[in-house]
Amino acid sequence: MAMVVITLGVISSCIYDVSRDNPNDKTFSGKYVWTKRITGGTQDWSSIAISGDGTYMAAVEGGGYTGNIYTSSNRGVDWTAHTSTPGSQIFWSVGISDNGSTIVSAAYNGKVWYSTNYGSSWIDSNSNTNNWFQVGISGNGAILAACINDGKIWTSTIPNNFVEKTASAYIQWRSISLSSTGQYIVAVTCPGAENGVVYTSSDYGESWTQRTAAGSQYFVSSAISSDGKTMVVGRGTSGGKIQRSTDYGATWTDITMAGTHAWWGLALSSDGTKIAAADNLSGSYLYISLDSGNTWIAQTDAGTAQWMYIAASRDFTTLAGCAYDGNFWVGHLE
Repeated sequence: MAMVVITLGVISSCIYDVSRDNPNDKTFSGKYVWTKRITGGTQDWSSIAISGDGTYMAAVEGGGYTGNIYTSSNRGVDWTAHTSTPGSQIFWSVGISDNGSTIVSAAYNGKVWYSTNYGSSWIDSNSNTNNWFQVGISGNGAILAACINDGKIWTSTIPNNFVEKTASAYIQWRSISLSSTGQYIVAVTCPGAENGVVYTSSDYGESWTQRTAAGSQYFVSSAISSDGKTMVVGRGTSGGKIQRSTDYGATWTDITMAGTHAWWGLALSSDGTKIAAADNLSGSYLYISLDSGNTWIAQTDAGTAQWMYIAASRDFTTLAGCAYDGNFWVGHLE
């Protein structure tokens, strides 16, 4: 299967050297079998989420148009559209717990909805009707977070109602990611072309720190490791970079890659050493790194597209990406 590895500005066709890691552990091979899923036409997919082992998935279509929440319980082979409740709304984001039982999504000019039974039934969180834009969920499924476009961050401890976190900034939030317990959170903004910032919380969203070390950029994506120590954020404009922190957001370093990219989607493995990234520029690839961003493997079998989002199971055996053209791909480790 064709792959492209990018190493510090050099592009070459090769296979990742598994001898550098455990040779008996296939999770280090970087070879995925990609399949186009949810056939029967193209949808305006805006977000995907995958459980810790890849068994359960959730996806939403919306992206400025009305759509539905979809769920899968067999690694993305079959999907169920939840057309009655919550019904057709403008969904921008979706999150799922590590065991797949708890799913959260929010509607623009609507409410935040969640399920605690793998999507079988859905609960109105009693959140205010608002322009909800991004959601996040802790790995244990206990803490939910939601961001209002041109608003603040709200959190909820299931089954309690959402509470506005007044310490968070009133701004255009573009991505939010929670650690396994929900104690550590990273969120990014992009109120202007180069005016976005990174915020982190270490107390379940009660207080927030603006991370000036990350600079001011057009941030649109984020991801966090299970323990919250490793965070990555992506810049969404041409020439954008991925930045990485390994100290809970205190310091940040650029991950250098060859070429020009716009990183609209990011995902991390449980330990934070593996990264998945979606390039939003037309005719681009999905990428993964198995060594903290030192080398990158283009997922050429998923084809080129203007990728909107990428998700990964915590064990990195399953990936999924959605594109601007409506295509939806799921990749399983060989």
